[in-house]
Amino acid sequence: MNEHTRDFLVAARRHLTAATFLRSLADDEPTVREWVGVIAFYSAVHFINAYLWERQQIEPANHAERSRFVLFVREFRPIQDAYRSLRDIAYACRYSPQYRLTLDDVDICLTNLRAVEQLVEALLDRR
Repeated sequence: MNEHTRDFLVAARRHLTAATFLRSLADDEPTVREWVGVIAFYSAVHFINAYLWERQQIEPANHAERSRFVLFVREFRPIQDAYRSLRDIAYACRYSPQYRLTLDDVDICLTNLRAVEQLVEALLDRR
């Protein structure tokens, strides 16, 4: 595996760990819920980048470009909806002052992130 790919995976797993930790606080501290959504999305970003770098030596320049890869790369079909949901929730958390995540929303974010993680890990294990 390429070193740059490994760097993306390390970042993805670090963010996944942070999102999971914050979830453990979300029952008692609603203010952290939005951060779970944001961090989960950025973990997914790094997982997607890892695959694109390892297989195509491509690092998307921005979120729109990455979203197009998720939409058009055949291998990403199983997680297109999960990635889109993570992206949309993270955007709302960052830019919509009145937006609030419920605990169910937080759990959906983590479920979607796990789907992205599992797919990318499986794809990278294939040679």
